[in-house]
Amino acid sequence: MFNSQIVIDKIYALEIWDEYAKDIIEIVTSHAGGQTVTLASHLKYDLGFNSLSMVELCVAIEDAFDITIDERMFTAEKVQDICELVVESKNDRTPKVYNIEKFPIQKTRRQIRVLKIVMNISRTVWRLEVSGLENIPINANYILCPNHQSRLDIMMAWTAVGPKIFDLTKICCLVAQELLTHPVFKRFMVLFGGIPTDRHTNPVPAFKRCLDCLRSGFNVLIHPEGTVTKDGYMNEFKGGAAKLAIDADVDIIPMRIEGTRTIWRLYTLFPKILDWRRMRRYKVTVSFGEAISPKKKSVEEITALIRKSVEELGNNQYSQ
Repeated sequence: MFNSQIVIDKIYALEIWDEYAKDIIEIVTSHAGGQTVTLASHLKYDLGFNSLSMVELCVAIEDAFDITIDERMFTAEKVQDICELVVESKNDRTPKVYNIEKFPIQKTRRQIRVLKIVMNISRTVWRLEVSGLENIPINANYILCPNHQSRLDIMMAWTAVGPKIFDLTKICCLVAQELLTHPVFKRFMVLFGGIPTDRHTNPVPAFKRCLDCLRSGFNVLIHPEGTVTKDGYMNEFKGGAAKLAIDADVDIIPMRIEGTRTIWRLYTLFPKILDWRRMRRYKVTVSFGEAISPKKKSVEEITALIRKSVEELGNNQYSQ
C-alpha cells in the first residue's frame, strides 16, 4: 500500500509527488517480476536490477512521463531516487545538446558519391578479404554485430558489406556522441549514418532511435563490446544489440574484423597506410557468420551466441 510518509523531506511538499510516485512504483513493479516495491526498495539489492533491466526501466519511465532521463537515472539506487529524478526532469527546461531524432543525418547526393569513393579507396589502400557474404540477406534488414579493434571498423564493415547494399541511405551505426563533434570523424560518421550515444550514462535515446530506423528498413551496425579494445582482447559483450533485435524482430549478423588494430591502434593519431618493412599493403579480413534469429531467445542467450560466433569466426584467437 502506498504511504506518502516515507517520501524524503526535500520534496515532501510537492503536490505532484504522490501522483508520480504511485505511477513509478507501478512501472517498477511490472519490471521487477511482481516483487513488492516501495520507495525505499533498492534497485539492485532488493529488486535485482542489472544494467540491461535499468535501460528497459528507463525507456518505460521516459515513455510514461514524456521526459528524457539524464545520467542520474543510472546512478539511482532506490525507487525514491527515480521519483525525485522524474520530478526534477519534469521541471527542467534545459535545452538538449542535440536532437537525437535528426540522426542519422540524411545524406545528400554528393555525400553518397563521397561515400562510394571512400569505400573504394578503403578497398584499394588496404587488402580487404571478405568471407561469408552469402550470410547477408538482401530482402530483409538486420543488425550487424562486429568485434571492435579500431576506429576503422565501421568503415571496413560497411565496405565489406558493400556489394549487398542497394541503398546507401539506409545504413546507420551507433557511435560515441563525442565523435560527432570531432572536426574529422563527424564527417565520416555522417557518411556511415552515425547515431550518437552516451555510452557512460544514458544510451536509451540512441537505442530507441535505432529501433525506429530498423522499423523503417535501415540496417544497423552495433559493436556489442561498446568500445575499442585496449589490449587486443574482446571486451565483455553487452545486451543492447540482442534487446534491439528482439524488439525489432530482426536477425543479427555476427561478424569478425581482423587487421584494423594493426593499422590504427587506440590512442594513435593516424592509420598506417603501408607496411614499409615488407613493402606491401596491410591486410584486413572481414568474416560474416550465420544469422542469429531472436525468436524464442532471451537477451542473455542471444548475446552469448553473438560472442560465440564472433570467436569462432576468428578460430578463437584475437590479434595482438
